[in-house]
Formats: sequence, structure tokens, C-alpha cells
Amino acid sequence: MKIAAYARVSTEKESQVESFEKQIEIFNEFTKKNNYELYKLYADEGISGNQIK
Repeated sequence: MKIAAYARVSTEKESQVESFEKQIEIFNEFTKKNNYELYKLYADEGISGNQIK
């Protein structure tokens, strides 16, 4: 089965970057464990929806 995943953090702070990397690691582990194919990983890193500019 092919699946897509979405990882997101809203700042570039170190703790958030680590969270972003952890999310990707979890998706990869999940797909391997369940014999899925990670077809597409959508990601927003360091993009905040707090303000529109």
C-alpha cells in the first residue's frame, strides 16, 4: 500500500527542528513495520501561520 505523510513545524527553533526530524523518523518506521511504501512526504518546516505577510 502506498501512503503519504505530512510533517510540520512552525519555527526553526532547534527543538522544533528535532521534532520535525522525529516526525519523519516515525513515518519511516511505521511504513517499514507495516510493509507500506511512503509514496510522498509533504513537509512545512519553519513556516508559521501566525502572521500573513
